[in-house]
Amino acid sequence: MSVALWLEVFALRDRVDRAAERAAHQLRTSSSDVEATSRSALILSTLHMDVRHALERSMTTAFDVPARRGDADHFADRALRLISFWLNERIRRRLPAADRADWQPVGPAGAELLNGGRLFFVDVDEVLAELGRSSLGWRSGASDVSTLDTLADLALFCLEEGFTGELAGSPRGLEEYKARLRRPRPSATATPDAPEPSATLEGVPWAPRVASALGVWLLFYGLCAAALGWWGGP
Repeated sequence: MSVALWLEVFALRDRVDRAAERAAHQLRTSSSDVEATSRSALILSTLHMDVRHALERSMTTAFDVPARRGDADHFADRALRLISFWLNERIRRRLPAADRADWQPVGPAGAELLNGGRLFFVDVDEVLAELGRSSLGWRSGASDVSTLDTLADLALFCLEEGFTGELAGSPRGLEEYKARLRRPRPSATATPDAPEPSATLEGVPWAPRVASALGVWLLFYGLCAAALGWWGGP
């Protein structure tokens, strides 16, 4: 995962946190107003627009770079779905309890966001399954290994940052997902397409190599002796 992408993730998190904290403060101070309901709706609508603009900014600055380079189809959509599920849960936690149910999730166009607590893990399961197939040498048309690694790193980041989704009551389940996402990197020396070793003496044990060399010299000496005997014959 590139440094630029990580920097954008951190910047996006900080922008959304500031907007959510500002909205939460406004909601708490206006709860006693006569027109508190309409004011709360306005505050939440403004927060929704702020978060959407932050996501769109990220889309145009960092998340679409792998897609433009052809690393994988729909990388930005998959990455922003994971990020959006995490951010929406993060926002709700900052809002006053009375206003959390009124928050409308924000995310990429066309994404199902109302059940993000479950869909996050559905997406993670898909990424892990594709990584498993790639480790066996299979290639999916949707993603390459580098893009899948990036998506897995993003999912792990969201979990480490506190996302729980539908596993809020299952710390063990969350740790299992984290363990699966902290996958070992495949060894570069274990690739199935590695070239066959060359037919040289490199890597041959010392004693057999000495024996082979002596055998060659003895054969050469015998041939020389036979040739001299033939030239010196009657």
